[in-house]
Amino acid sequence: AIDPVSGKLFIAVANHHRILRFANSAALANGASAEAVIGQPDYTMATSGTSSSALNSPYGLHVDGSGRLWVADYSNHRVLRFDNAATLPEFGATADLVLGQADFVSGTASVSATRMNGPTGVYVDAADNLWVAEYENNRVLKFANASSLVNGAAATTVLGQPDFDTATSGASQVKMKGAVAVRVDDAGRLWVAEEQNHRLLRFDGAAGL
Repeated sequence: AIDPVSGKLFIAVANHHRILRFANSAALANGASAEAVIGQPDYTMATSGTSSSALNSPYGLHVDGSGRLWVADYSNHRVLRFDNAATLPEFGATADLVLGQADFVSGTASVSATRMNGPTGVYVDAADNLWVAEYENNRVLKFANASSLVNGAAATTVLGQPDFDTATSGASQVKMKGAVAVRVDDAGRLWVAEEQNHRLLRFDGAAGL
């Protein structure tokens, strides 16, 4: 993910349970060193954990227009937000928000409006909606008013399932299987990549679904 404010580059390294931050992407040279690591106490550690400063197989990343880094922390079954991502310290940064779990030390999988199972994609649109692709729950969640959410907040909309408590897979206009990535374009259309259904879905007028 590239920060639209600073131009800095963020890369999720799932098997090392960390995120690396690099300087402005336009000025990077081959083999450039990272300037910060998130999820580990230094550049040589690669252990998983469940806390405000640890990660467990992070996948999807997004930096919104306010410079906040959103992380799909797959094996902790949660989404984390790091404010002022471009200026986080080199080591030991702590998340400012957790979704999918009640607190920063919980990491169990479940299906409800407040719980997650294997999130892999995150995106914040121009209307301040957070969209989360949940691979294992075969769905996409929307959290309205992303900038004002509190820890453990409930999702406001679910796509791919008839309600917040169902996680069955399927292939139709209203079902999903292995939703892996999400993005909203400039026309307000939501795009969902479904790995296990081998397809891409488009939802027009996403903010009003």
